[in-house]
Amino acid sequence: LFEFLGKSGKTIGLKDILHDKKLTLSDEQPPVGMIKGDLFAGRTLKYDSEIFLMSGICVIPKVVRAVLKKQCKTIRRQKDVNLEHEFLLKLEYARNRSRIYPNSDPVEIFSF
Repeated sequence: LFEFLGKSGKTIGLKDILHDKKLTLSDEQPPVGMIKGDLFAGRTLKYDSEIFLMSGICVIPKVVRAVLKKQCKTIRRQKDVNLEHEFLLKLEYARNRSRIYPNSDPVEIFSF
């Protein structure tokens, strides 16, 4: 789960909300349509001390930022990998539901 921090020169800033780490991508174009503060689920790959963003990101509504940050903080405290995986699966499920039911309130859909 990442937050897009913006582009500065040739680097792109991301924040891993689940692990509370900042990442810097180098020599890449920002994902299409991303603006500062956007939340998305995606994968990164570290190769030769550089970090790359894999294709296939899933944008998440900004209105659920507080709910997601609170849940991520709870998971970080418990340091349980299984709980982390369960959260990511629930997040994907909620994202799919928000796409199927666009008229529903995202805060209700993304409740954990």
